[in-house]
Amino acid sequence: MLIQFSVENFRSIKDKATLSMVATEDSSHEENVVDAGCGLQLLKSAEIYGANGSGKSSLMEALVSIPQFAFGEKDVNHLYKPHFLKNRNDVTFEWDFEGFYELDFYTCHYEISLSEKGIEKELLVYSPYSKSEESKIVFSKKGNSLTLDDSLKGFASRLQSDKTIASQIWFNPLKTREAVPEILEPLYSFAHSITYTNNIGSLPYSNVIDRKEITIKISKLRETIKKEEYSEDLLHKLDDLTERLLSRPDYLDLTEWMNMCGVPVIEIKKDGTDCFFVYENDISVPLECESEGTKYLVRLFDTITEMGKDSGLIFCVDEIETHLHPLIVRKIVEQIHSLSNTFGLEAQMIFTTHNAELLDLSLVRRDQIWFTQMHDDRSTELYSLAEFKDVSENTDIHTWYLEGCYGGVPNIYELKNTKEGCNE
Repeated sequence: MLIQFSVENFRSIKDKATLSMVATEDSSHEENVVDAGCGLQLLKSAEIYGANGSGKSSLMEALVSIPQFAFGEKDVNHLYKPHFLKNRNDVTFEWDFEGFYELDFYTCHYEISLSEKGIEKELLVYSPYSKSEESKIVFSKKGNSLTLDDSLKGFASRLQSDKTIASQIWFNPLKTREAVPEILEPLYSFAHSITYTNNIGSLPYSNVIDRKEITIKISKLRETIKKEEYSEDLLHKLDDLTERLLSRPDYLDLTEWMNMCGVPVIEIKKDGTDCFFVYENDISVPLECESEGTKYLVRLFDTITEMGKDSGLIFCVDEIETHLHPLIVRKIVEQIHSLSNTFGLEAQMIFTTHNAELLDLSLVRRDQIWFTQMHDDRSTELYSLAEFKDVSENTDIHTWYLEGCYGGVPNIYELKNTKEGCNE
């Protein structure tokens, strides 16, 4: 699970901005919090508000970039997008997350800095929950200085300066038949856990894919892997993927989900590669002819069911309310909060939104609500509702926000639009 994320000098974010998923001392909505052990309490969701152009998408782009650093075969210089006032200084990304290694839990820190020249710094450190043990530097690169854990020193002569250490070691087994060192599994597991959508169809309709088609395609892929003599580790990963795909819920669960979201579909049928929604009086509508909101609900269901099976999955979405009614968005947030209670799992959702109906302290805690404010120098500030001392459980934060009391609103209607808050 994500503990916190920080970014500095990226697009509109000039000074360091930190999104923390660590729960404050707020005692409300204990069902929205996960006990991560050793006194660490993590939030299940975070909702980020802000005017158009205030930096919400910049924050989200930075947050979900870690798979590119950990798994990207190509260089990552395309992520060097410094703020125009920082005089081309380094762009820095930092993730803190939970990890499991050698039968122990760790808080892990991955950090990377980019400049015009390329990667200036890359660091991975594991800190055990047990305070009696010292932190472990897995790898550290700053300029020409390189430090590697003993288990990674065999890779030293093969590392290139224009790619991340993490991605080079990840892809190295395909070239040398060596196994990926176990010490890097926490980083790869975390990077793999992040799912992102910006509501432009980036989530597949995998719930309406024929399982027979999946089996045939994976069998062909296995034969190719064996023929090319790739590593056994790759076959194990493919077997795991096969099990995950074929164990997805059947169409009845998708029907129930659509009903829960207000779509009165009776049955979902599949004919070849086509999917049909069947309504009363045997009215059959091809999925491609359904509304954009209905199509998006199908894709959301795919991710929600994954979160219901995978402990630690992090679902990030930019403007979650696109095409969706406010009541449906609320239902989705409630579903995320109920996952660990229902299945004993630890999933998180981080989303940006303009849906002020979710500003409701009967649904979320103060530390789950965040704002982005664009200042006069065109730089983004990120802050939480928990920073406002005059907010109680009876505060009408929906109205106060729309009146500009917390900032993060457009500069229209002569709103206050500051962080000073309002008086009761």
